[in-house]
Formats: sequence, C-alpha cells, structure tokens
Amino acid sequence: MDCEMHLSDLGELTVHIASFLNVLQISRCEEASSFFSSKEAAVFSLHEAAMEQVLSKVPVWGPSGHSVINQLIDGGVKGKHFLRELRLLRLAVFPPKTWNPDVVETSFCSAKVLPEKEEDHDENGTPLEVAIPLTIGSFVGQSLAVGMEVVIEPSETKVESAFCIGVEVCAGPHSGRSMSVLFAPYSGICYMQYRGDSCLLSTPVLSPLNEPCAGPLQAWVKIAEDGSMYFLRQTLEDGKVEASGILPRDTLPRWACEYFVCAHVWRAHLANPLDLRVVYSCINLPGELREYAPKTNVESTWSLHS
Repeated sequence: MDCEMHLSDLGELTVHIASFLNVLQISRCEEASSFFSSKEAAVFSLHEAAMEQVLSKVPVWGPSGHSVINQLIDGGVKGKHFLRELRLLRLAVFPPKTWNPDVVETSFCSAKVLPEKEEDHDENGTPLEVAIPLTIGSFVGQSLAVGMEVVIEPSETKVESAFCIGVEVCAGPHSGRSMSVLFAPYSGICYMQYRGDSCLLSTPVLSPLNEPCAGPLQAWVKIAEDGSMYFLRQTLEDGKVEASGILPRDTLPRWACEYFVCAHVWRAHLANPLDLRVVYSCINLPGELREYAPKTNVESTWSLHS
C-alpha cells in the first residue's frame, strides 16, 4: 500500500541527511518549500545540528571570522537567514582595525590600501606587506572560485607585483604550517613561499600588462577539488581574459588541507591608494569565464630568490 511521506515525518533523520550535503545543497533544500510546506522545510533547515554540519564543511579564517559566526549563532540567526549570512561571509574581508588608516575596510567585501609613508617604518605600525584573506575558504576535495577587482589611479610608477591575488595553503588550524601561492596580475608572475622562509620561488605565467593601465582589473583564482589551481586576468576596459597554466596538486606540500584566498599588497611599491573588492566567491567560475580554463600545466621555469 502506498504511503505518502512528508519531510517532517523523518524527524532526527534529517540531521543525518544534512551530513551528506554541502552549503549550496542545504540552501536548495530550504528553497524547496515550493515542494513541501514551509513548516516541513523549516524542520530541515532550522535544525541546529544541520547548522553544525554546515559549519564543519567550511574552514573559517582567524578570530574575526569565528567571532562573526558566533555572533550570528548567539543572536539566534537560523535556517535560510543563517545560510544567507554564510554566503555573504564567503565574500567578506576583515583587515585588522589596528591597520587603520593605512588599510581601511570600506565595506564587508572591500578595502582601501594606502602607499607607504615615512612614519610607517615604526615597528608597531601597519606592515609594509599586508595580507587580507577571505573569511571562508575550502577544504581539499572542495572546489572554489574567487574574483577580485582592483582599481588604482595610473602613475609613472608601475604596479607590477605590488598587488597579488593568492591562496594561503594551510595544514590545519592548529599546525602552524602554511605556504602562499601568489599571482601578480599586472606583472603576470606567480610566486610560491613557505611561511617563515625567506626563499621565494617565481615564474612568469602571463606576459606583463602595459602599464599604466586605464580602468579596473579583475584577478581570479580557481581551485579544483583535487587541490590544483590556476589564475585568470581580466582587463575590464577591453574585456580581454587570459589564463595561466595549471599548478597541479603535486607542486604543493602533502600536508595541504585548507585553502584561503587572500589579497597581498606591498605598500612600499604603491604610488597611489589601491581599492580592492571581492566580486565573486562560489564553487565554480561564472559561466562566461569557464571557457578560459587552461588544459596544460605551468611550463615556465621557476627561479629561486633568497
């Protein structure tokens, strides 16, 4: 005999269902209230254990990111509202307030970085190299695509590698091991450096832009499920899109398990303030950029600098 079953009839089983889903899939289940009554959909999406499962599937950067999430939970934000906030956090950057006014958060997803000043040589001041990570990253086995837009007033001083979009590759929250993989969209150079190591590897993956550049520039990184990655550069004035080769997983350490996209700015090499904005963060690139995915690995020679 056929028996009609509703989502609410599953009870605690919904928690176990949630353990197999990612943020996007749980969000879609929430939106499935058109197929179930809103009360039934709420049984799934409002369950605290399901929220915990969601949070276990996304690495969070630093105390500021954890603080925001704890504020949401303590404030009683649940269900689709919690998932909406989590999606916004994928775009969020929180530069330290102690860097103000040299690095200022202009919105939840943007910041302004000022050039070095003479008094910046004070050891307690804003560092000359600032790194601004996104709050939400990805684990190995998860894909991630992030786009950043940069605007800087043209000058005789070239930007070159003063701005990079990068990936902080981490072993885990308590290990302390990490490395940076950076792409400088203006110079077209890719860099790799282990945390605490003075040695730096570099290789050209794209030709340098003709500076000074007019208009905004977008830099993109796509991290694949297997841990490999590649970069894109898009000049908005002419719409031209260029892709680097692929950095395969075996170029990274075996301990890599978390990836956080990050903006790196060397203030000593800026002539004018730099405005950066995170314009995109999702599991896949926008449809119009997917056709530029490279088919081959980076083939240029790496140089060692000490």
